[in-house]
Amino acid sequence: MPKPHRQSVAPLLLRTVDTYWTGPRTPLVSGEPDKDPGLLRAFLAVAREGYFGHAAAELKSPSLQSTGRCVQMEGLLGVELLVRGPRGTELTNSGELVVPEAERVPTHNRHIVHAVRFAGRRTPVS
Repeated sequence: MPKPHRQSVAPLLLRTVDTYWTGPRTPLVSGEPDKDPGLLRAFLAVAREGYFGHAAAELKSPSLQSTGRCVQMEGLLGVELLVRGPRGTELTNSGELVVPEAERVPTHNRHIVHAVRFAGRRTPVS
């Protein structure tokens, strides 16, 4: 029995990205950016590195995944955060506003985890 042909999602993603870049700024997906911390991690890595490929290496993930996550975050927020060019990416004014807030999220998440784990050790489970 022959194996089913698996089509790459890259052309679909690129068509989506092209449509998104040239179309109106409306959310591509439903939801909120806080539901996936990976969106913030990808955005921050691209903001730090200036290149999707370098950010992907930092995150140990495929470059298309970093691109897709940034596009998804822009879609959820309804604004462009990064200007893409042949020499990398630059932050827009909105992107510059997001960076300091996004940098606080991982620290805040760690504090929540530590507080809950500490409270869990002190409180008996019934």
